[in-house]
Amino acid sequence: MSIEIQFTDDDKTQVADNHSDGVAERFEALIEQKNDTLQWKNSLHGAKQRFYNVIEENGKCFPELYFHVDRREYRAVLAWIDDLEVFAFLCIVEKNDHYQSSRQHEILELIHQNPHRVVTETRKELA
Repeated sequence: MSIEIQFTDDDKTQVADNHSDGVAERFEALIEQKNDTLQWKNSLHGAKQRFYNVIEENGKCFPELYFHVDRREYRAVLAWIDDLEVFAFLCIVEKNDHYQSSRQHEILELIHQNPHRVVTETRKELA
């Protein structure tokens, strides 16, 4: 079984509603590219090397993907779901220059505070 990133039609609709169709389409294309590189990985250790930034907290893994649309920088946060061997989409935030007051910072703080809950809630959504 190869490792992949799950990005559902509902996720795409959510991204388009929160940002734009262009952001959703660019992220979907990025996921297709990333899944091409992940298909040859058969362990979390190998897969983590394919991401720019990986947050690890209490044994849980949350990689970030970076991408640009219309000169704006975005971060997508994923969650590793052990029993399914997939990375599940959590959210996309637009990066701003003031990290301490950004939505990205808030999300990462929530992950640091309770990573098990984030993974459990994400797992429920995939079931």
